[in-house]
Amino acid sequence: MSVQPMKIAQTLAASFLMGQVVAPRGSYETKSSMLAGVLLMMFAEDADKMAERLHEENAAMREIFRDAGDLVEDGDLVARLEASMVSQNSLRVSILQAENDGMRAVFADLQATLEAIDSPPAAALEQRMWEELKASTQRRSLASQPL
Repeated sequence: MSVQPMKIAQTLAASFLMGQVVAPRGSYETKSSMLAGVLLMMFAEDADKMAERLHEENAAMREIFRDAGDLVEDGDLVARLEASMVSQNSLRVSILQAENDGMRAVFADLQATLEAIDSPPAAALEQRMWEELKASTQRRSLASQPL
């Protein structure tokens, strides 16, 4: 028998939403139970797609970093770009998230650097970065919205 975290969260969420976990006695308990149910539903949905989202984001940032090499002259930033392009080739969410967090810091520094470069290639790469930020926001959207 395998444990299915999303299924567990969905089942718990439904139980909270239907008042089966906590016997609501009043408005506060009812609202608390519903909030717990909604949060579990959101967790289940995000957990189901988290590894894929992080994998896509990390790949997109690595592609941008690869294309930034010729535009950046700051040796420290170049070294950080190169280090960020190395993947641990893992699908563990904790590892993907750690890579994502590190790359986001480099991403922000690269964006600031590109803003100071007055050239069409730098402007084009900066535009790609904005598009990736927009795509990242869309990847993180949930079908189930909080009440």
